[in-house]
Amino acid sequence: MIPIGGHRLKSKWKPKQDKFSDFKIYFGKTSSGLLFPVRMNLERWFGTVVVRLINKNM
Repeated sequence: MIPIGGHRLKSKWKPKQDKFSDFKIYFGKTSSGLLFPVRMNLERWFGTVVVRLINKNM
């Protein structure tokens, strides 16, 4: 795909340097004893991405 107009930015992403140690997954235990993922942190060159699971029914 060739972009039509706009600016081309040089990407800092280096796929050969990607590693699985860049992300962390945190688990919580429900009242029934089930382990459930509640948060994920992903470290990238542009900063940290934090994903949280919020469920009031758990």
